[in-house]
Amino acid sequence: MRLWILGLAGVALWAQQLRDKEAALGEQLAKEVLSRTSLVDRFAVRDYVDRLGQKLAVHFPDTVIYKFSVVADQSGGRTHEPIALPGGYVFVGVDLISAAQDEAEFAGMLAHAMAHSAAPIAARGVVNSGSIPLIIVGGWTGSNDYAVPLPFAKLQRAAELAADRVAVPAMANAGYDPDALVRYLGRAQTGDRAVRIAALQQAISRLPSRAYSMSEDFLRIQDAMRASEPARVRRVPTLLRPGEQP
Repeated sequence: MRLWILGLAGVALWAQQLRDKEAALGEQLAKEVLSRTSLVDRFAVRDYVDRLGQKLAVHFPDTVIYKFSVVADQSGGRTHEPIALPGGYVFVGVDLISAAQDEAEFAGMLAHAMAHSAAPIAARGVVNSGSIPLIIVGGWTGSNDYAVPLPFAKLQRAAELAADRVAVPAMANAGYDPDALVRYLGRAQTGDRAVRIAALQQAISRLPSRAYSMSEDFLRIQDAMRASEPARVRRVPTLLRPGEQP
């Protein structure tokens, strides 16, 4: 019995050390992102994204503390997928706010990114961009800015499917219709999306029936962002465009 207890303690210590390492890596990468992006300095937008994210967060493992930022430059390919880093760091591009047609679509893409952030590093696709390990975002085939080797592309597809499976119940439990994620990806995803859509629909079919609702806050935030769009569009160097100048 004592050896069994010591074994459990060892596993718990190892798991905590792994979480600490991922948190440290996430913090380092977040600093790199912040040095190469333009943060949106609008309290209403930042507060809304954080509130929605924290509403979703209670349906993810409580070992992750999520930290949300809104950035003005483009990222995530045609799907505008947020940048998801280890340790709960999630950077949401304003293009996703503009592209989503309602709060549920936005919540679905945010939940998907949060699932990536919560996943162990071994379950992600990682590639080097210069000296920076880049957690590829941008959907089914990864970022549009890279020619991805076939083995990595397969790993990325598996990571996307895994994140979708986690995002579906999380957004449903938070009160958002998971069919909205299917709608968004069906509209924004390029290439062969049939497998991904089918996997999402299968995950949704396993959920119990429930009523879903949305607030009007997203539309108000969306209108405010669109009204200020000429002032916020700045082509700055980013992790996805490391060589570009403003």
